[in-house]
Amino acid sequence: MAVCARRAEALETLRADVEGSEGQLFTRVCDVSQVESVTDFVGWSREQLGGFDTLINNAGVLGPRVGVAAYPAEDFETVLTVNVFGLFLMTRTCLPELTTGGMGLVINISSGLGRFGVADSSAYCASKFAVEGFTQSLADEYPMEQLVALTLSPGMVATDMLRNYLGEEDVSQYLSPTDVAKGIVNILNSVEPGWTGRALDIESYLVE
Repeated sequence: MAVCARRAEALETLRADVEGSEGQLFTRVCDVSQVESVTDFVGWSREQLGGFDTLINNAGVLGPRVGVAAYPAEDFETVLTVNVFGLFLMTRTCLPELTTGGMGLVINISSGLGRFGVADSSAYCASKFAVEGFTQSLADEYPMEQLVALTLSPGMVATDMLRNYLGEEDVSQYLSPTDVAKGIVNILNSVEPGWTGRALDIESYLVE
């Protein structure tokens, strides 16, 4: 598996967490909003893995919790750039690998806020609505035997991003990242060609 993030220290922490487990983890710093950075990461991943057939687009930012009238333009642009443009760049760059040699899979991490908007989250909601539309377009462009494109809503997950957004130190009542990861593994083990274009919710794939 190849994983990227903007912060090298976060990648080192991840590598330490999974060290000694089955399989091998390759990590590399990448800014998904930059064409050269994405091209470099995808090419490097191909070399390390010897090819790949699955892409999970998980990079995302929430942006500030503020109403439209006061929303800073630069923050709105950042949310759309990372959540939508970055997802597009990564997907487009990976498509040649994903659409050769059998069924490829793209899972775009979305949100319930990609289905209904709420106050003080206009940029994030707009970005996730865009992710849903982009994924449906992608699914419609390729035969399901060649590429399956899905969105996945993980709900509210106990991460630093959520902690900062809510302004709450304790977010342990929300779903853990580990549980979400296990749900994604269940999806990977279950996915079929007829799923393409679907919007999935993680709750249906969690291990009891």
